[in-house]
Amino acid sequence: MMRWSVSFSILDDLLWSVITAFESVVLVSMLCFFFLFCGCNI
Repeated sequence: MMRWSVSFSILDDLLWSVITAFESVVLVSMLCFFFLFCGCNI
């Protein structure tokens, strides 16, 4: 039982890191698109 909880914890940490990295990439790309398309008009 202990082995399962440890592997699940590692998997959970890995998944959280992937989700955080993905959200960071999405936020940065949204900012870049905003400045590319809307920055010239302001």
